[in-house]
Amino acid sequence: MTRPETSSSDRQASVVDLDARALMDSLEDAVFIHDFQGRMFDINQAACTRLGYTREELLKQGLQAIDSPEFANQVPDRMAALRKTGKGLFESVHLCKNGKGIPVEVNARLIEFNGTTLVIGVSRDITERKLAEQEKTRIQSQLLHSSKLASIGTLAAGVAHEINNPLTIIRGQNEFIRESLILNEADPKMIQTLDKQEQAIGRIAGIVNSLRLYARNDNSTSEEVNIHQIIQETLSLVANIYKRAQIQIETQLRSINPTTAGNIGQMQQVILNLIVNAKDALEGRKSGGLIRLETEDVGTTAIVLRLSDNGCGMHPNQLQQIFNAFYTTKPPGKGTGLGLPISHSIITSMKGTIDVASEPGVGTVFTLTLPKLR
Repeated sequence: MTRPETSSSDRQASVVDLDARALMDSLEDAVFIHDFQGRMFDINQAACTRLGYTREELLKQGLQAIDSPEFANQVPDRMAALRKTGKGLFESVHLCKNGKGIPVEVNARLIEFNGTTLVIGVSRDITERKLAEQEKTRIQSQLLHSSKLASIGTLAAGVAHEINNPLTIIRGQNEFIRESLILNEADPKMIQTLDKQEQAIGRIAGIVNSLRLYARNDNSTSEEVNIHQIIQETLSLVANIYKRAQIQIETQLRSINPTTAGNIGQMQQVILNLIVNAKDALEGRKSGGLIRLETEDVGTTAIVLRLSDNGCGMHPNQLQQIFNAFYTTKPPGKGTGLGLPISHSIITSMKGTIDVASEPGVGTVFTLTLPKLR
């Protein structure tokens, strides 16, 4: 080796001899040799190939040109740590000439060259590792969410049972008092008060019934469920209501074999829940409200149902919670927060999945994927 000079053209050929050059260029990992100020003294061919620069360009630009801004700010601290320990292992993101970022792990060591201390950094592309870590995090999040839903289901079953028993007694006593007041020709206002109380009891009973359905492990006999037929029957129930609300409903039922196994009543409840949610999301629109239901086949094994609206949409923090029991984006008294958790439970019991995508001010899309009946 010969002593490095200050010019990049001299540095390019001076740090390593021909044998070392051949060894460096045979490596798949990128190798950078630089000083503590980030000036490049040498690089191997893998570094040039990965980043899309020529050797001359990299030698001229230096270390700061390849580190993304968030990691470039950490370079001084890393250099200081290297001076103390003589080695280091850290992650960064290297920027290609075309602007693409590549996550890397850099193994750095200090080397002495003719009285000058330099840094040799071996940079390994860890894109696949990062993707695997992201997938692992996603799966762990799904498992945690499923565990929470299961725990809430167990709690819901107990709560529903404990509430339903005294509620039955209250409802019976309320009816007895009402009949007595009518027989004794009591003040109509008292009867009206009891009627309001009965409405409140009915609302509680409805919530309890929803809780029981959410918590239930339905072991009823599975039957053939025709998704197209259920969509058409459900829409016939709500068509006039939605027409008065100036909401247009479109269907594109493209599935050739739209049958799955499950419970017809439960599947109808899922579709009705999603349609009602879509209608509520469109309440702020004076006109142009649209709900679209689409089906398509995924090969011969699955059927996909998408229900979309052009309503108010949801923020990311809302999306993370919509399948949690009792969470609702609706005004107080309008939603129980059980429709979507129940729908999730039903679709899961049918060995399917339900996913959601939404953007504030644009709308929401629910995607149901169900196994076909074979």
